[in-house]
Amino acid sequence: MNYENDIAHIRELISFNKHELAKKLLDKLYKTNPKNFFLENFYGAFLALDNQNVDAAIECFKKSIDLNDKFSEPYYNIARIYFNKGKYLECEDLLNTSIYLDKENFHYKSLLGQTYIKLKKYDDAIILFNTILKDQIDNPEPYYNLGISYASKGEPAKAIFFLEKSILFGINFSQAYIDLANCYDETKSNYYANFQLTSKGVKLHSSSSLYTKHAKNLFRFGKIDEGFFYAKKAITLDPDNLNHYYFYLFYLNYKTEDILNEYSSLVSEFKKKYLISNKFEKHNFILKCEKKIKLGFVSYDFRDHVVMYQLFDIIKELYERNNFILYAYYNHEINDETTNIIKKYFHYFINISNMNDSEVTDKIRKDEIFILFDLSGYTTGNRLGVFIQRSAPIQISWAGYLNTTCLEEIDYIIGDENIFKNNDQHYLEKKINLPHAWTNLSNLGLPDLDKVSKTTPAVYNKYLTFGCFSNVNKMNKDFINFIINVLKSLPNSKIIFQSDLFNDVDFNQYFCEPFYRANIKDNRIVLLGSLQRDKFLLNFNEIDIILDTFPYGGGTTSLEASWMCVPILTMEGKTFLSRCGVSINLNLGLNEFIYKTENDAINLLKKFDDNYSDLQLFKERLFKQKNSCKLFDPKTFVIELSDKLYNLINNQR
Repeated sequence: MNYENDIAHIRELISFNKHELAKKLLDKLYKTNPKNFFLENFYGAFLALDNQNVDAAIECFKKSIDLNDKFSEPYYNIARIYFNKGKYLECEDLLNTSIYLDKENFHYKSLLGQTYIKLKKYDDAIILFNTILKDQIDNPEPYYNLGISYASKGEPAKAIFFLEKSILFGINFSQAYIDLANCYDETKSNYYANFQLTSKGVKLHSSSSLYTKHAKNLFRFGKIDEGFFYAKKAITLDPDNLNHYYFYLFYLNYKTEDILNEYSSLVSEFKKKYLISNKFEKHNFILKCEKKIKLGFVSYDFRDHVVMYQLFDIIKELYERNNFILYAYYNHEINDETTNIIKKYFHYFINISNMNDSEVTDKIRKDEIFILFDLSGYTTGNRLGVFIQRSAPIQISWAGYLNTTCLEEIDYIIGDENIFKNNDQHYLEKKINLPHAWTNLSNLGLPDLDKVSKTTPAVYNKYLTFGCFSNVNKMNKDFINFIINVLKSLPNSKIIFQSDLFNDVDFNQYFCEPFYRANIKDNRIVLLGSLQRDKFLLNFNEIDIILDTFPYGGGTTSLEASWMCVPILTMEGKTFLSRCGVSINLNLGLNEFIYKTENDAINLLKKFDDNYSDLQLFKERLFKQKNSCKLFDPKTFVIELSDKLYNLINNQR
């Protein structure tokens, strides 16, 4: 019987979403043509349009194969379902059969290549997509798939070539732009090209993830208001994606104006969304009188990361003092050298990256953790949901995020007397006020003492060299104008910046434009790109004074500068983020390097410019007191922290 016209009509109905009418016609056609291998396959394809009917669809495809095992389509159709279910080995076998029966079919080969990627057979995928490309030279899809193959293999530079080609040939989905932007980031180059890419992408595609990518690029280029416009747009388009809230809340910390109302309002919105999508019951903790209390630490950063540069020696000291049992809950798949070392200083090290919040919460409760530390806040890879579900009797925010979370489930935030003094910031958490510093700088990766210069460079240069090695996102317009005014006031001085962003020549030109407009010559501005940590630290030897960013000041970089015996000139603020430099300087006895107004700062710098020997005295003071400074003393820190924790435990009992 000839049913081609009926099939064409059914396909037309499906294209117009008239599925009920299409099903009636298809049922009729199906009944009047029993044991037809083509119709069995077509009916299965129709059923597969609804995820609830995929099992019935598979039965139809299998019937089609039983009726004609030389017909390639049902093998492919079952493979598509298995691919979506993550059954990649079964998918591979079926696709090999499809291709054996129809060697020229582009779709079969393409899905097999994607299956190879899922199975981490990257070289097989690359060979296959290159074969496809020979016959599909103008088709953007094989270029895209080759790009994804190389990206998955860990070769982002090669991936960029093919992903750029896919966009050039007109690939029409937003994920291509996101994947290319990710590769630009991984190569730590092409930042300006990345900005141009996402600028084009958001005009062509409505995608919340692409909006977030573009917002990140806008923040890099100092376009703060426009960045928040797209960050907000991402939330509006996809209000159930909690990552968009994390992103927005974290970047609010870079704003120069008061953020409390906007910040707390967005936290409330985020928490409502979280509670809607995550159902859990309130847990009643049974507190046991254990000799050794169990401490848990939740982090994305038990790896080569600035959080570990601070906390490594503290965790090691906690472990060696043997007063607590330490648990790490690690939310990342990376296991680098730092990960392998830090594991030795936890009694238990659990990777939670493949566990949902409820599973992690159950695990922490079964482990009977008494105090749980959040080391992430709203930064990438956080597990704040574990804290919202109340995984431990006492929950504390520390070190990885220097702001209130505005979550009532976070009971405490760790700071110090200098951080919280004259601090009018609102905290929903109670304050744990340590007597010296809120953190330490660990010895992890620091150079030998004989590599730390004992002479400030101005003594032999006969001019001041300033430095700023902070995240470029912290360098807002007010801070850049401050630097311009410093350089104008001290016409022989120069400044050294360091950032991965300075790998990109186009970005460098953009970054330097405000200085050029102010008639600051380019030989007074030095831009350093990516550096290994040992080389990065040795660059402090070329600096006389670090100029701290505001209002979001330096944290780890300021501690590193202090260890390298370089003083930090910091503005006194009234929030945690704007008082880290204050705390560091007061611990070092460098009260003179804390200023309130720009004029105060410039006048101090002029005094040093007239007398380099005075600056050399500060250098020598930093060198002499290094061994006694509490910023580099994990033993004292752990004693002070332990006292505070025992007080909390006794109060809880």
